[in-house]
Amino acid sequence: MVISSAAFVAAAPPSHAAWFIVLAVGLGLFVGLAYLIDEVMTHLRLTMLAEKATRDPGLTVSRVRALTKALGSGIEGLVRALLAFSVIGVLAIALIYELVRHPASRTAHDLTTIVGTLATAIVSFYFATRAAQGSGGTADAAATATAEKTASHGAPTNVKAPSIWGPELTVGTVITSAEGTWEGEPASFDFDWQHNDESTNAWISVQKGPRPSYTLKTSDQGKKIRLIVTAVNDTGSVKSPPSNQLGPVVPGAGAPSNVNAPSISAPSVEVKAVIRGVEGEWHGEPTNYTYEWQRSASGRDKWTSVQEGPSPSYELKAGDRGRKIRLVVTAENDAGRVESPASPPVGPVT
Repeated sequence: MVISSAAFVAAAPPSHAAWFIVLAVGLGLFVGLAYLIDEVMTHLRLTMLAEKATRDPGLTVSRVRALTKALGSGIEGLVRALLAFSVIGVLAIALIYELVRHPASRTAHDLTTIVGTLATAIVSFYFATRAAQGSGGTADAAATATAEKTASHGAPTNVKAPSIWGPELTVGTVITSAEGTWEGEPASFDFDWQHNDESTNAWISVQKGPRPSYTLKTSDQGKKIRLIVTAVNDTGSVKSPPSNQLGPVVPGAGAPSNVNAPSISAPSVEVKAVIRGVEGEWHGEPTNYTYEWQRSASGRDKWTSVQEGPSPSYELKAGDRGRKIRLVVTAENDAGRVESPASPPVGPVT
């Protein structure tokens, strides 16, 4: 087409205005071609980015979004630029042909019309490219969504452990939490509240589920509290490291308080005799009592628990012979659990 145009020009050289128009059209074509090449390269880079995201689980969604935005509008912009380039190219060729076909008959009015038409075409091309860039928002969103889907194909990853806090560590207080910081776009979280076993130091689950808060209970008294969060998405689930620990938990306001220590009713302290305990006097309206029977060789040595539970009676055993027996009562209600002083001992058992 360039050769044909040159032939036309040689046959009938156009005026200076015509050469100016040809130069303007050429510049327009160059800009359109440059934009088209840029869009092709952008699409290739987007394709390479998607492939990298597939191979690299560490390519996070935020990184993909930033890279995608920097790379441009993608395939939608490419199509729009190609359309604008085609329209301008066809129009420019037609104008060049018109100029060189009858150069001698061109009047000032004709040249004005041609220049106006060409200016309109260039302005149209400008707004077409702007529309392509503007539609890049849509293309960016689509490309980003695709990249997000690719980059988040792995299970969630914990970046920062969860944390827990509360106004006070008393029974009845509500402890709240933050699930921590995660990558991998978790769809949901599961909160596993735990307290420690005083005898084994193992951690025992006391509440599991979607609730990020936990109300301290009487069973938590004297124990520490922690939280483990499980993050879930379409690929899998991952547990966080444990949160910070709170505790030990203490009785809340309104917990039972002992006024008079418990006592033992023991008509006989012989082996196989049954002795009974009286829980003593309490304030705070206890709802439950636990009776712990203990024995000691002299009453001054270490006291060993021999029976603990809801029963207020105890049958003396052969292992109790020669030892003294006493009782400790624990009273509890919704506000906490409180242990009484020990009862006066009975014995030694005969």
